[in-house]
Amino acid sequence: MRIGAYGGPARTGPGTRESGHAGIRPHGGQARAGPGAYGAWDTSGMARIVFIGVGDVELTRRVVSALVLAPALRGELEIVLHDDDPGRLATAEALVRALDAEAGAAAKIGSVFDRRQALKGAGFVVSHLDVGGFEATLRDFEIPHRYGLRQTIGDTIGIGGVFRGLRTIPVLVELAAQMAEECPDAWLLSCSDPMAMTGWAVHEATGFERFAGLCHSVCDTHAYLADLVGRDEDEVDTCTKRRAAPCRPVTPC
Repeated sequence: MRIGAYGGPARTGPGTRESGHAGIRPHGGQARAGPGAYGAWDTSGMARIVFIGVGDVELTRRVVSALVLAPALRGELEIVLHDDDPGRLATAEALVRALDAEAGAAAKIGSVFDRRQALKGAGFVVSHLDVGGFEATLRDFEIPHRYGLRQTIGDTIGIGGVFRGLRTIPVLVELAAQMAEECPDAWLLSCSDPMAMTGWAVHEATGFERFAGLCHSVCDTHAYLADLVGRDEDEVDTCTKRRAAPCRPVTPC
């Protein structure tokens, strides 16, 4: 199932991608040649964070920026990128390497086509899936509009959210099932809408409990509401603030 398209280099072997050199090069290290080169890295003791679906460049930039700027993760961070589109994967890897170099985080960075290989040994999996891409999203609006229903966003609730949920749930459930086998102690941090529907489906279909939905809009809305009433954010008590607080290091506001 496609999740958008850019076009780009073809894969060069099972689980690997050529990125201007032989094999996948760990940041600051030597290139390792041949298929499966990623698995040859010595990454014991590092924080392995896997990104599944890297088409949203802005989201990737925000999350990775927070990670590479964390002092506790300097030299201890391993970032693994996975996507089914070679061009999108190449773009994301170039972005992540640039952010790492600017921050001096000395992270190990790699791109992997095989999702199970990417998941092995993960501590956290950040998932952002846009199943069907722009064409499917367009239909989320056009079909309800034919029957007089207009939507503002259409990806979280309402009929547009149901449409998106129906095509996203099977993919996310499959991911959670694979995590239960490859990295059962990892957390699945989902940035995919509709948040409530997909989280509910993962719990019901797989029993995988290490799931958290992350939405930057929650944090942004806290700041917006405080500004609206002319108060500092700390002066405004909201029912979501306590729940949203743990998300801040991952999806910065």
